[in-house]
Amino acid sequence: MQRLRAPVSVSAASGGSTSATVAGGGTVTYNLSLIGATGFSGNVSLSCSGAPEYALCSVSPISVNLTAGGSTNFTVTVTTGGSGSAAVTHDSNARLAGLGITALLLVPLFLMIRKGARRGSLFLAMICLLLSISGCRGGNSQTTSGPPVTPAGTYTLTVVAATSNTTIQQTLTLIVQ
Repeated sequence: MQRLRAPVSVSAASGGSTSATVAGGGTVTYNLSLIGATGFSGNVSLSCSGAPEYALCSVSPISVNLTAGGSTNFTVTVTTGGSGSAAVTHDSNARLAGLGITALLLVPLFLMIRKGARRGSLFLAMICLLLSISGCRGGNSQTTSGPPVTPAGTYTLTVVAATSNTTIQQTLTLIVQ
């Protein structure tokens, strides 16, 4: 009994590898080759799955047209979520805009005072409104946490090459440090 040969195969391109190591927040690219068997020609769709948490796996191009016995290179890129922090700066223009909006919102309160409303509760309401709109903090920047972090570990990605009647899979190893 003769074993049927797959119409296409996926392997590391010349000088490429099916294993890569990346630091959290980094990007790694696998250089791969798609090879058509003798007698096969047609469209092959490419995809990637199995990316770890907070990582993105993409293939370029996502579809190729192979000629009989032909081959073409493609890439799989994995971008991981990284650690770190980002500084958010609050400039003086934004602070002035907040004060201007606060002043506009206080006009109705002043009109109420003139009409004999209770001064104590009105004064307290004005203070609360002022603090809630314009903020009450020193300094001009605030540090917030960065993007979610891809956990360190070894992951298996799956590249799928699909023809009209066959699906071929190639595994890739991703090591996140």
